[in-house]
Amino acid sequence: MSLRTTLLVIALLALPLAAQEGPPRLLHWSAAAMIAATSLDFASSVYDANTCQRLKTCHESNGLLTNSAGKFSAGRALAVKAGFTGGILVAEALLARRHPKLIPAFAIVNFSDAAIYGVVGARNFQLGR
Repeated sequence: MSLRTTLLVIALLALPLAAQEGPPRLLHWSAAAMIAATSLDFASSVYDANTCQRLKTCHESNGLLTNSAGKFSAGRALAVKAGFTGGILVAEALLARRHPKLIPAFAIVNFSDAAIYGVVGARNFQLGR
């Protein structure tokens, strides 16, 4: 699946969030941004790993994302990234129900996370050139 197709699917999945009203809407949009950026980072990591395997010049430095041979593992990376993102979003949703005043803080965390993953994803795509 190409990057364009991936981003289009993410955008289409985020459309129902626009129909939400009230303060949770901010949390939903920030969650969508976080999911999109994490997906971009994952796609760029897979792209970077494929480029590195072809050129035989790279090594994955994050031990959580490697297999027993020290090579990048897309399955493991997907599990780690999805688990991290999903865990944060579930915790935020549960806390936001009881403490709605925390929603702006959660949104800041999510948008910041999205910015960091977006920069990392863009960097990974630049490394492959």
